[in-house]
Amino acid sequence: MEIRFEGASKRFGRAVAVDRLSLEVEDGELMVLLGPSGCGKSTSLRLVAGLEELSEGEIYIGERCVNSVPVQDRDVAMVFQNYALYPHMTVAENIGYPLRVRKRSKDDIAGEVQQVAAKLGLDGLLDRRPRQLSGGQQQRVALARAIIRQPVAFLLDEPLSNLDANLRLQMRAELKGLQRELGTTMLYVTHDHAEAMTLAHRIAVLRDGTLQQVGTPMDLYRRPTNRFVAGFLGTPPMNFLSGSVQEGAFRFDGGTVLLNAKQVAATTGAKKIVLGFRPQAVSLAAVGRAGGFDGNVYVTEEMGSEAFVVLSCGEHWITVEAGAGLRPTPGDRLSLIVPPEAVHLFDAATGRTLISGEG
Repeated sequence: MEIRFEGASKRFGRAVAVDRLSLEVEDGELMVLLGPSGCGKSTSLRLVAGLEELSEGEIYIGERCVNSVPVQDRDVAMVFQNYALYPHMTVAENIGYPLRVRKRSKDDIAGEVQQVAAKLGLDGLLDRRPRQLSGGQQQRVALARAIIRQPVAFLLDEPLSNLDANLRLQMRAELKGLQRELGTTMLYVTHDHAEAMTLAHRIAVLRDGTLQQVGTPMDLYRRPTNRFVAGFLGTPPMNFLSGSVQEGAFRFDGGTVLLNAKQVAATTGAKKIVLGFRPQAVSLAAVGRAGGFDGNVYVTEEMGSEAFVVLSCGEHWITVEAGAGLRPTPGDRLSLIVPPEAVHLFDAATGRTLISGEG
């Protein structure tokens, strides 16, 4: 079922946590609310659940405005960061608790618990208590408890943040497969851009309570609407250079980047420009290469199958993915070649995107 925010705001005293949010989550969609700590993403989720009261605006679940609907009558299931399991109950009792509250028969509860537990690989753990489980197993129990309710939507608040890196990767894959299998609307909150990129059908980026951009992961990655979105998505983050456009090129204190005619035209009227490019979009060459600018290698970061080189160029630090077999040492001087199709240009005063490359 769809979830819709219409001018939704939440204030805590004078502090604005969510500022006139208008956003539609489509039926059966996995929408991720992404942003740094304090951007309003968890508050937005709690507004849908009814755990926070709106200051203004409206929230709809399906065609029903739920502003005045009690928590228990919204028919959504929320999965928290800390799992929120009952420590005195077994896994089976935790999973079946929502059905017990609905006064279902013991036989019905037992049957449905077995089905959901099997789906999540918990069927051999039903007699254990939460303290006897790993973090990943506890998270599966929390998900099973949500699934057994058969809600119209799932609300997940940073559900994987307490897991180690390898387990997060595994659970991401399991969550994506589970959502596809269930076909139920999911609104998922995270500050982890990699998690958002791999899970979401669409991503809504928030900053200081305000919606910045909504789109598919690749739309946001390739065509960010502003510098904040451009810098928040991608690993390592996008590089930014401050300068100006003169005589058909971008000039900064470390050198020059050539632009095409369309890019030059897009900067008309902007006095100060920020140029951005992703580490993977640049190539390294010997010093003096035509069309490049030079930098000094500060460090090379080995990442197993790939490596990244950090260089100083004027007052800027730039990260570049090293090519196959290229492992420069600190102090080496190299040229950086930034192709025009990799260039993103932003207005330095507003942060607004003037023109985007393709990565």
